Amino acid sequence: MTLGVLLHGWDRPAEAEPLLRAAAGAGHVRAMEIVGYLLRARGEHDEALLWYRRSAEGAIRTRWPSSGPRQEQGALSEAEDWYRRAAGAGLADAAYVLGKLLHERGETVEAERWARRAADGAVRPR
Repeated sequence: MTLGVLLHGWDRPAEAEPLLRAAAGAGHVRAMEIVGYLLRARGEHDEALLWYRRSAEGAIRTRWPSSGPRQEQGALSEAEDWYRRAAGAGLADAAYVLGKLLHERGETVEAERWARRAADGAVRPR
């Protein structure tokens, strides 16, 4: 992936793209974003948008677990924000934790909604 990023930075997209696509396929969020950029530069806007969306979803999936420590440190609004992003992206575990956090704050109606979505295992992105 690093070589692909360097080649991209050196304005060598033909050499960078196969390396970046391989890294993107392996789940590297930054590579997904750059593939989207390369496609957009070529005018392939629909496929670029798909890669940008994958990048955004990947970022949420990789970063949401850090909300637990933020919650433990008392940064509840920041933790809640990441839980909402991850749950909104379809992660049932995040929906469960969000429901638990909301329940602890006394927001039982919304807490139950998220807990049910998590229990269904069919959390759908908003």
